[in-house]
Amino acid sequence: MPVALGTAARVRRGPGPEGREALLVRSERERFSALLTKLPKPKQQQLHQLVKSVPAGAAQALMMKAASARARRLGSDARALLVLERFAAVLKSTLSTQLLVRASVLDLDSRKSTSNVDLSPMWQKRGTVRVRPGDGAATDNDGLLQRFTATCGPTVIQMMRAQADPVLAFAITKEGLGRDAVTGVTARFQRELLEEFGGVAVGRRESWVMARLNNALARLGRPDRSLSAANLAAVRAAYQGFPSDDDVKRVRAAVIPKRDEGLGFEQFQKMLDRYVSPLTGARYAQTAPADGFARGQAWRHLDAVERALKAGFDVPFGLCEPAHWMLISAVRGQAPARDLLVSDPDGGRTAWVNEKAFVDGSFAREPFRLPKTGERPYVDSFYLPQRTT
Repeated sequence: MPVALGTAARVRRGPGPEGREALLVRSERERFSALLTKLPKPKQQQLHQLVKSVPAGAAQALMMKAASARARRLGSDARALLVLERFAAVLKSTLSTQLLVRASVLDLDSRKSTSNVDLSPMWQKRGTVRVRPGDGAATDNDGLLQRFTATCGPTVIQMMRAQADPVLAFAITKEGLGRDAVTGVTARFQRELLEEFGGVAVGRRESWVMARLNNALARLGRPDRSLSAANLAAVRAAYQGFPSDDDVKRVRAAVIPKRDEGLGFEQFQKMLDRYVSPLTGARYAQTAPADGFARGQAWRHLDAVERALKAGFDVPFGLCEPAHWMLISAVRGQAPARDLLVSDPDGGRTAWVNEKAFVDGSFAREPFRLPKTGERPYVDSFYLPQRTT
């Protein structure tokens, strides 16, 4: 097993410029090694056989990664080993060229476009009727998307879980990263997590279509904003067939509250404790103060962020103006000119951000295109691993 672990440690998590870091990170290698010494002899042998049953390299690294994510349960829960057995069968039936693609929900290859979806224009609601097409051919926005207007926090949690557990990553990528549907297991997790912690979920496309419809009906002087046949006919005649039959179907099937509601610092901490810590073995603590630090103070924490990333832990962080949750998964270079690999659930983008742009908040505008007119974005909180279990 030491030879297999050494080989697995050299596998990179993706072929692109954003995927040069190890697939099996340091904390996972340590957790897997510790797991082998703690398991009863029969389960040790079963785990050995499972790892050996898949091809060396990426497949074995993914098996070890999946075992690390289940380290707390493998000794006492027979279902955990059953999941690994099924995952081994999936790995053996997956083309080697697809293993790394299926194992990440982040866009780790900005050289190519794997999705024609760009949800960025959906935030442009005020006064907008005619569609403003996004850049579906962009190569940096093919990662996991939040399906609801306020689920950036739950989606970051989902990203962290998938990055820690390839079984989850395979399930999400099989369903499709670039979908905006509010149905299916990926969307259901985001909705249920938001609502579990007191948020209100509103479908992004549904909200956008209704905003455009309301704008159109107002401009046409229609007395009500219902989806009546007369209203739809009037709008379609004036706006080149908008809304489409699919738009109307989705809006009618949705319950659209008058407002959405996201999650604050305390709720995000609880989500980390419940849904991420069991997979990574780390407890997370928010940087002080509890209501977020002041504009321009992110630099004070970047050394700690770098240590966490190099130990193998992704670092979620909060953005202000707009209120948003994002994720850092890698670092390169030396202070004060480091680059941070930032991923955004709003647009599915992943990009290297230089330290200066991160600290002054300008990265949120380019490349992530997040702030509205008049907003001055800045990072106001990190969640850092404090100890491993």
